[in-house]
Amino acid sequence: MEPLLQVGPIPRIVIVYLTAYPGRDHTQISPTGRIAAEVTVAVFSSTLHAQDFKDASGDRLTGRRTFPILFPVASRVAIGLAIPLWSIFLSFMWKLDWLCATAFIAYGSVVGARFMLYRTVAADKLSCKYYSVSSIGICNLGKLAQSPH
Repeated sequence: MEPLLQVGPIPRIVIVYLTAYPGRDHTQISPTGRIAAEVTVAVFSSTLHAQDFKDASGDRLTGRRTFPILFPVASRVAIGLAIPLWSIFLSFMWKLDWLCATAFIAYGSVVGARFMLYRTVAADKLSCKYYSVSSIGICNLGKLAQSPH
């Protein structure tokens, strides 16, 4: 059975929020929705390989050729830089207050650093969980930043 809130790498709640916002023409996506969708795709496509570290040994056995298998060092550097850089970019894009921006960037930096520094299967599983939480934060902070205050 397909998880209720998952469509590929993008949580279904993001798709519902972007396309079914109350009071909008549901046949057209707003400029804000378009930008949000594009940024969401960019963030997830540039960081989704974070989920491949935890099962790289199994992927090797089955012959899969994932980014972490093909480029073990570069993939860790890429994820280690991408997560904090996206956190910085999104903090400015959403115009977060300094406290939220600091917390969001700090969390992204810790998650990115974990992927670069801790390279055991157990550490990768935990880093992947932290990455998943940061993905939820991206969706929720973006929605919060766009809501009227």
